[in-house]
Amino acid sequence: MNEQTNRDSTGNMLAAAARYREQGFAVVPTKGKDAFLTGWQRRGTPPESDVDYWSNGHSLNIGLVLGKPSGGLVDIDRDCDLPGRIEKMFLPDTLMSGRHKRPYTHSWYFCQGIRSRALYDANGKKFLEVRSDGHQTVVAPSRHPEQDRYIWHADTGQIATVDVDTLNQAVNEYATALLLALHMPPTGSRHDYALAAAGFLLRPRRLEPDTVYRICLGAWKAQNADASKTLKN
Repeated sequence: MNEQTNRDSTGNMLAAAARYREQGFAVVPTKGKDAFLTGWQRRGTPPESDVDYWSNGHSLNIGLVLGKPSGGLVDIDRDCDLPGRIEKMFLPDTLMSGRHKRPYTHSWYFCQGIRSRALYDANGKKFLEVRSDGHQTVVAPSRHPEQDRYIWHADTGQIATVDVDTLNQAVNEYATALLLALHMPPTGSRHDYALAAAGFLLRPRRLEPDTVYRICLGAWKAQNADASKTLKN
C-alpha cells in the first residue's frame, strides 16, 4: 500500500486493482460498499474479468477480500466517532486507512485463524468489528457513498503480523475503552462512573490493575476529557 494508490483516479481503478493483486491480495468489485459476485468470499475476482469490471465506465469500487484469500488479512474497523484517537494505546502498530471524512478508522493486520466478530454498544449499535474470513473492505482509490475517497496512511507503517491471542486481547481492551467512552456521563458524575467501571473490571480473574487503569485512561482520552481529577493510579 502506498501513496500511488491514493493518487489513482477512478480512471485508474484497473491499475490499482492490479497493484493489490501483485501484492498478494484478492480483489473484488463492489457497488458502493457491497460485493456482488457469487462466491467472492472464497476467490476474489479472476484477473481476466478486471477489464469488464473496472474499465467499463469506472463506476465500481475495489474491495480487498479478507482472511484466507488474502493471506490472513484482517481489518479492525472502528465504526464510531469519538473526539480522540486511542488505537495506539491498545492495538499493535500497523498500517491504517480510512476515508477523507473519517481518516483513521481501519487498522490492518496479517493474523491467520482469527475469527470475524462485531461488538455492539448498550444501544445495540455496532462500534467495532474484527473483519476476516467472509468479509471484504473497500479501499483506495474507491469512493464512499458519501462521495469522499478512501485513503491509505502510508506514514503509519506496513501491515503487521500478529498472532490470534495477542490481537484478540488487544481488541478486547480497545473495545472496552471505546465502550466506556461512548457511554461516559456528563462532567460531574464521571468519578462515580470510573469507580463503578474499575470495580467491575477488577473483579477476580478479570484484569490486572495496570490494564484497568490504561483502559479507563484510554476512555477519557477518547472523549478528550481531563482524567487528572478523576483517575488516580
